[in-house]
Amino acid sequence: MKLSPKSRRNISRIVPYAVIWLLISWVIIISEVGLTMNQNLHPKTDISFTIPVLIFVNLANAIVGFLVGTLEVVYFEKILRTAVQNKDFIQNCHIPRTIYRGHTSFSSNSPFD
Repeated sequence: MKLSPKSRRNISRIVPYAVIWLLISWVIIISEVGLTMNQNLHPKTDISFTIPVLIFVNLANAIVGFLVGTLEVVYFEKILRTAVQNKDFIQNCHIPRTIYRGHTSFSSNSPFD
């Protein structure tokens, strides 16, 4: 099965999201195992880190990463592109500047003056 160039580009833009989610989950898992020293102090409520649990956690995080990446690349990109083209996004970017200017209106050395 041959993929179109657009599909290959989208996949290459989605995969980093899954990798980032996976790497962050590894950091969290390693820190939790290190902090608890792999002891299950409350066996009725705590989840023990076993191989099946770790496999499930890695698969779940990779799937969530792919879903987030797909939403970012396919759906939100279109929304942001139309917002920028309509200049709604650019016109709304002055709000923090106005808030900042409002708080510093008494100083004469404001960076926005």
